[in-house]
Amino acid sequence: GTMWRGAAPAGRRTAFHVDFAPSVRVERWFNDAVSVHRGALMYSLPIAANYTTYAHHFGARDMSSDYYLSPTSPWAYALDLDLQDPGQSLAFVRVGAPGAAPFNHTGWPVMIRARARPLAGWGVAENSAA
Repeated sequence: GTMWRGAAPAGRRTAFHVDFAPSVRVERWFNDAVSVHRGALMYSLPIAANYTTYAHHFGARDMSSDYYLSPTSPWAYALDLDLQDPGQSLAFVRVGAPGAAPFNHTGWPVMIRARARPLAGWGVAENSAA
């Protein structure tokens, strides 16, 4: 980001308009992987999963536990992107007003639409995508 400095005379009403409309961008990673961002948020494909508790550390059962997640929906997709101009292939969509828990696993107020295709050869090794 950048900083802006402007003069506002004392005793007068001054209005400033700030446009918080960040662009969609991608960050490139190892093995041609990318992450999709808009502003401070990073977006991902929602993947349905079974949660299994494998360790509990403190307090009530839902306070401090470790979970093993196994996917129950497809997850191995490649994005069809224009890496030079990701805004042309990724569309920011506002789908509602932020609720009481905007970072919950359902009912997101915003999303990014993208074109993708399944990758049949992308599997699992040592309990991780490989």
